[in-house]
Amino acid sequence: MIDMTNPAPIAIIAIISLTALLCPFCGQKDTGNIPEKETEKTWEEKIPGKANIPKTEQGPGEKRKSPGQKPKNLHDRLEDLNRAIRENPRDPGLYSERGMVRYLLGDYRGAVADYDAAIALNPKLADAYVRRGEAKNALKEYAGAIDDFNEAIRLKPRSAGAYFGRGYAKHMLERYNESIADYGLAIDLEKGYTKAYYNRGTVRFEARDYKGALEDFSRVIDLEPDDAFAYLRRAAVREKYGELREALEDYTKAIGLRPREAAAYYSRGKVRLRLKMDEEGCEDIRKAGSLGWKAASDGMSARSEERRVGKECRSRW
Repeated sequence: MIDMTNPAPIAIIAIISLTALLCPFCGQKDTGNIPEKETEKTWEEKIPGKANIPKTEQGPGEKRKSPGQKPKNLHDRLEDLNRAIRENPRDPGLYSERGMVRYLLGDYRGAVADYDAAIALNPKLADAYVRRGEAKNALKEYAGAIDDFNEAIRLKPRSAGAYFGRGYAKHMLERYNESIADYGLAIDLEKGYTKAYYNRGTVRFEARDYKGALEDFSRVIDLEPDDAFAYLRRAAVREKYGELREALEDYTKAIGLRPREAAAYYSRGKVRLRLKMDEEGCEDIRKAGSLGWKAASDGMSARSEERRVGKECRSRW
């Protein structure tokens, strides 16, 4: 079993609880006009798939034990676990921990294999089913992920993470009502579960429940007022309501929090153009293009008036 006096597995569990299942924000699913939430730069550089080691001052695998001791990174931790498993090949906790490390390194197949081994040694490890389900979600094997989350819930009915993961898998399968229900159960079990509010808001937006989406994104902002993507998503909902001034405020807040977020400039530019703020709107569109937003150089939307203004903006560039 995992030695709970050793800070390494505890730290890894904490990390995976923060990083797991951000996929709804990683551009894997079309969310209409809602700007996509990319993987947070605090965990890794903006490379799809969450395949990089988190670049933190203190390594994610272990806590610093003394001021002069250099912490281990995930690759070092993986080597430690490889050695430990060679010495103790029937310890399910070691396989489960190595699965977490492999997941964080983007080796989702390897993670699934390790969780398979852990479950074979101890079929009652509810958390191993949750983690394997998360890895299957990352591999887009949603039906298999749902099976794992179902088993985790059978073994551990109050597992908020299992409901969260199952909600995500059902979202990807466009089973919106079931996804919303699962995120609601996760929230009931873990108050202040910001990721669950965020994901549920995204599903509600796709299901055209704009009132519910607005409530969820506002709740995220209440809990985490520095979450730029919550402002982006709430602004998109407010656009649907025609609340353009309020949407403009949210986009501006998001830009203040993430000044290099191209989607925020592009979206704010569109709102400014709708508000007849042509000069400011064109400047936002230009800024978005300079930050890599391809659509900014292709025109704004299907509306003839916005196409006209888009052409005017391009002539100014």
